Amino acid sequence: FLKKEKDIYNLGFTLGILEDKTKKLTFDQIISLENENKFITSRTKIPSFGMSSSTFWIKFDLENESHPSNEWLISFQQVWCDYIDFYQKVNGKWEITKTGDRRNFNTRPINNRNFVFKIRPGKKSTYYMRIQSNDGIQIPLKLYSASSFSEEESFTMLGFGLFYGIMVVMIIYNLFVFFSTKSVSYLYYVFYIASYTLLNMATNGLGFQFLYPDWIWFQNEGFLCRSSLVGAALIFFTINYLGVDSSTPRIHKTFKFFAYGALFFILSSVFPFYKFLLGPFYLFLVLGFSFFIFVGIYKLKMNYRPARYYLLAFIF
Repeated sequence: FLKKEKDIYNLGFTLGILEDKTKKLTFDQIISLENENKFITSRTKIPSFGMSSSTFWIKFDLENESHPSNEWLISFQQVWCDYIDFYQKVNGKWEITKTGDRRNFNTRPINNRNFVFKIRPGKKSTYYMRIQSNDGIQIPLKLYSASSFSEEESFTMLGFGLFYGIMVVMIIYNLFVFFSTKSVSYLYYVFYIASYTLLNMATNGLGFQFLYPDWIWFQNEGFLCRSSLVGAALIFFTINYLGVDSSTPRIHKTFKFFAYGALFFILSSVFPFYKFLLGPFYLFLVLGFSFFIFVGIYKLKMNYRPARYYLLAFIF
């Protein structure tokens, strides 16, 4: 029930969920009486099914009891979801909107980093979603009045704007220092900030929205490539900033190992088997960051002053 005093609803507990392990059920079959009773009511705020090859059908009913707004927005608040088909009745006929991060960004009816659908619920309206994804199935659905959605998005985008504004300023400043001092450490630092910013934008969906809306591969399989670029940038920055050279042969050789490892993961990201490398990649990251901290402490004990700032950066 949509009430006058409330503008935002979490739909988790109102959802009916049907798992189609065959992935063959059609919409006509779903809305038939045979399957109506097969929907199981969600018992959690955000239904989650982990990694699954099944197709999930979602059903929910809305009734505008007393709210003055006749325009509402349903927000599926997860950046990664391969395929989402949204069904609603318009003028007595079922209409379907097909989107997902395996489709170009312009398939989204609302220009937003999440998947947002505009509805006009009447006295009683029923809606369906078909969800299929290899990225893990979660169903974080929220309902907003048009005004509340605009207010929340404005506040969120302001935060993003401040954060990325700082990142751009840091990139420009360190480029200026690089051209002034010719110290290559600053160039590697710029590379690190830029690659980290790109990784962050991909994670929250802004990259797909603003930078590469038609590059489906980079939004999905490109995760390994983006993360490895961050690792490579940090490796070369650490080598230069901490003055790692042949005077410490074991440390120098270990850094070479991590550099070649990052290159391997970057090149491997273009092949279909990249998902089998995610486990080894996470281990690579843990070992890499642990080694960087170790080298920082080692250099600090040798009274190498920049190591103090390097370790502080890791802490904060």
